Amino acid sequence: MGLNDPFTHAVIGKAMETHSALGPGLAGAFYHSEFSIRLAAAGLEHEIKPRRHLEYRGFVADTFEPDMLFPGRLVP
Repeated sequence: MGLNDPFTHAVIGKAMETHSALGPGLAGAFYHSEFSIRLAAAGLEHEIKPRRHLEYRGFVADTFEPDMLFPGRLVP
């Protein structure tokens, strides 16, 4: 996926809209919430702070919680 990919373009566009609307200096939770609202309105499937297991050779090596996940596509 690159910048010419419609999905990538849409996600980056919503991130830029969010930053422009809120400006700098707020806690991350505000940006996540606003970004999620904008992604949902655009029909972009995503999850906020999902807990996942990191598996290595068939066993759970760690548990992590990414800020955001686009199922089957991207963990930013």
